[in-house]
Amino acid sequence: MRVTALRERFSGLHSFFFHKWYFDEAIDTVVVRPFAFVGRFGRDVFERVVINGILVGGPTGVVRAGSAAVRAMQSGFLRYYAAFFLAGVAALGLYFLVAAS
Repeated sequence: MRVTALRERFSGLHSFFFHKWYFDEAIDTVVVRPFAFVGRFGRDVFERVVINGILVGGPTGVVRAGSAAVRAMQSGFLRYYAAFFLAGVAALGLYFLVAAS
């Protein structure tokens, strides 16, 4: 029997062995694609939203808003600064008076 005749007669078995028991396709389906999906999710969603948005962008946004508020209050007049200082000291004293009772 010739090789081509055997190949045609056992074409399913030949295809199975020729493709190395489809081991590469199984590993691609079971391991590679799920891990690639998890990696893309981590890069596109988790890193962008959680890491850059909340952990990095959150504190910088708070500092940016606070500095804008302080910048708006700065006028250059010493009496305004003294009034803000006295208001802060009074608020601090009131806090300790209320907390002590």
